[in-house]
Amino acid sequence: MLLLALFGWLLATQPQTASIAGRVTDRATGQPIPRMFVAALGSDRKRAGETLTDADGRYEIAGLRPGAYGVNVLHDEHRSTYLPQWFGEDGPSTFGVPRRFAITLSAGDRRTDVDVALTRALAIEGVVLDPEGDPIGEVEVQATSAAGAVVGRPVYTDDRGAYRLYGLTPGRYRVCARPSSGPTVGDATGRLRTCHPAAIADADASEVTLMSQDASGIDVRLQRTATRSISGTIIDTSGAPANRATVHVLPVDDTTGAGGSSTQMQKGPAFTMRGLTPGRYVVVASAGGLMPGDNDPPSGVREYGYVPVDLTVADATVAVTLSRGITIAGTVTFDGNALAKTGLPRLTVQTGPSQDFARAWSMSESASAPVRADSTFELGDVFRMPLHVFLRGLPEGWLLKSVRYGDRDITHTATDLSATPGARLQLVVTDKVASPLVKVVNERGEETPASQVIAIPADPNAWAVPFMRYPTGPSTSAGATLGTLLPGDYLFAALPLEDFGLVLRDPSRLPSVAAIATKVTLEAGDKRVLTLRLVALPGR
Repeated sequence: MLLLALFGWLLATQPQTASIAGRVTDRATGQPIPRMFVAALGSDRKRAGETLTDADGRYEIAGLRPGAYGVNVLHDEHRSTYLPQWFGEDGPSTFGVPRRFAITLSAGDRRTDVDVALTRALAIEGVVLDPEGDPIGEVEVQATSAAGAVVGRPVYTDDRGAYRLYGLTPGRYRVCARPSSGPTVGDATGRLRTCHPAAIADADASEVTLMSQDASGIDVRLQRTATRSISGTIIDTSGAPANRATVHVLPVDDTTGAGGSSTQMQKGPAFTMRGLTPGRYVVVASAGGLMPGDNDPPSGVREYGYVPVDLTVADATVAVTLSRGITIAGTVTFDGNALAKTGLPRLTVQTGPSQDFARAWSMSESASAPVRADSTFELGDVFRMPLHVFLRGLPEGWLLKSVRYGDRDITHTATDLSATPGARLQLVVTDKVASPLVKVVNERGEETPASQVIAIPADPNAWAVPFMRYPTGPSTSAGATLGTLLPGDYLFAALPLEDFGLVLRDPSRLPSVAAIATKVTLEAGDKRVLTLRLVALPGR
């Protein structure tokens, strides 16, 4: 009796564990998938148990302590037929941890409904051809997502010029082939990095859309082109050739990997930049002041200038005239309740580039100034170039309503501020704003966190400044915080994360967003909940 009582006491004092069980199937066919690796991850980010599915796709992980868990299903490292996925997610995920720990276990629980339907991995295949149309081997081929992120590892063409990129998720891709000697000047034969089907610039490439089937016939025909050069002279503010200058030639177009940039420190007024691929560039020059990396900095006030150059069809010769920065004064006024004076020192007026100049932008050309307690400011070193004016540091619930320069409204217009010396800036801020919430749902009407909401003004003229974008953030029963917006007409779109990244990288896709967006008119104080359906960005 004593032994039985002791055994019963030991059983009662042992911590009771829990278990999870389920079935892994093919999302499209419903068929079971054997030999899939299943792992339970605790909320402490430590693996708590693992197993393989049997011939019927079933599995069970026992001996789990009470707590929150995520369950991940994936192949071993030698297979890629299916994409990894966390239980409770709408689709595949490459994240090392789940977005949420979807399973909560108590002592003694046995969950038998932890089923996961996997998406079959997809592939892109084709042939790489030389400029004459013949297959070429040992050429690197890489896929990037539509948003510009490198996907997986590069592959190399075989002796027949064939390649196969595999293990891809559904989505839009760009496929580019790279000769051995680099992206800017090509290999020894002049062949350049080229994207499907025959584009030197990434922006000109055709998108490859994967849905439920592999994509074949995605051939890339390498391009051969004579490189371009830019020559020129730097003229200082006195009208004489600049004795010393720094010259940068920077690509304007989205030619990542195909264009490149060139930088040269000059000891005289003339410069020549060679080995540039055809496209649009900006020549930026400066003299005087402290030069980064220069051990013998020149004396004198810094001078700056830039010239846009089109190298699409021919070389170019330019003259870059430098100018000195000017100081522009201004005032911040308030439409609504006046901000406390203690909050004003946190406000900063700042300039930023137009979209065409954004890729060639350097923070060294950015002018900024704090707003004083009397609501005035002075922007120093404003150079001659088209600029937008922003206000940073506004407290929550306040937005910049308008920007005027002299008698002109330049709220959405890049303006050469130095062209009108003596004009003043007037920035108007307001607390008469809207603060809507959003709920994003999939085609089944279920809320989905794998999205990002974009809100753009209905007026396309307002797209010239960086468009408004807001993460949906953690969702509550009421909805997810979107941010504050000025009253007016807007176009709202909930996009998959990849599509959002594409628009962020390539604002020329905004008309495509407008075509699928929902128009909403917001009033001051508007706090309604907007339910948006997840929509995909149309292809080019």
